[in-house]
Amino acid sequence: MRKLMLMMVATTAMLAQANDLNDVFDHYTQLQSALAADNIQAAKKSAAHLAEAAEKVATEDLESSIKKGWKNHGDSLKKAAQSAARSNLTEARTHFETISKAAIALAETARPKDLAVYRCPMAFDNKGADWLQKKGDVSNPYFGSSMLRCGYEVKK
Repeated sequence: MRKLMLMMVATTAMLAQANDLNDVFDHYTQLQSALAADNIQAAKKSAAHLAEAAEKVATEDLESSIKKGWKNHGDSLKKAAQSAARSNLTEARTHFETISKAAIALAETARPKDLAVYRCPMAFDNKGADWLQKKGDVSNPYFGSSMLRCGYEVKK
């Protein structure tokens, strides 16, 4: 009976971890899609939801490698999402780069399903910038409709 209880507690913790991080990645991809569509209202809403989801991540439920990544990147993701929620389209795209760096670092250990890293070599005066998106056609959040398909998949 005790073994069953321990297994239930462990399973509950794993589900909480998965749900918290899934919420973060879901709101991240909604933000990415809104920026690619040049929809600042949807981007602000998605960024606010992303910041809220980041606030709710229960670090005590994370496995050690993911917990370390969250400690290193979770705060910058949350703060940049909060800033993006109060920004115009150009500023939101700048904040999205910070959000993306954190999300990509987290994805290295959390391994969200169906997401890949993409790169636009022309973003930010040809410095280039990466982002996560669902696998498929490139939807560039840094240029939106003006260069929607600019970029390529760099990591699966």
